[in-house]
Amino acid sequence: MKTRSLLSLLLFTPFAWALLESAPPTVADSKRFRDTLLEADEVVVFEGLPHQTWQPDKLKEELKRPDVTKIEGFPFYTPALKANADELKQLLGTPASIKPYVGAKACGGYHPDYNISWTVRAITYHVQICLGCHEVLFITGKTSLKYDMADDAVKRFEALRQLYTLKRPQ
Repeated sequence: MKTRSLLSLLLFTPFAWALLESAPPTVADSKRFRDTLLEADEVVVFEGLPHQTWQPDKLKEELKRPDVTKIEGFPFYTPALKANADELKQLLGTPASIKPYVGAKACGGYHPDYNISWTVRAITYHVQICLGCHEVLFITGKTSLKYDMADDAVKRFEALRQLYTLKRPQ
């Protein structure tokens, strides 16, 4: 009987936890973020520091710099870089750039390589992009929506990234 109970526990516990997790946001849930990005007069990009898992020594050194700030708990270099707003609006302002989040990736942990910020009607919005796991986080206030970045959007952002990669050591 103990073996059967233990086996049942091992087999069904992951499924029970899956039922307790909230469903990922739909692409439609990001509409407010995408709409305000399209309205924004100015868009800026913050470059992220080295990865906490793959480059811990470099990260430790870079965190000592005076030109580092934290945005939503993650470190970024300052000052922000004025972005090519039209390109980023075309890339991130469309629902085709994201898809529903499918879960954690084996990439060493979420790490935003870039933070894109804009302010509309005195509210600041952020999109944090992790190119290692192709995840995108839309953030404002207490709202945080996680998505996977569409393959085409990853390719398009990769083509732009050299414009916003100035300080991070390789």
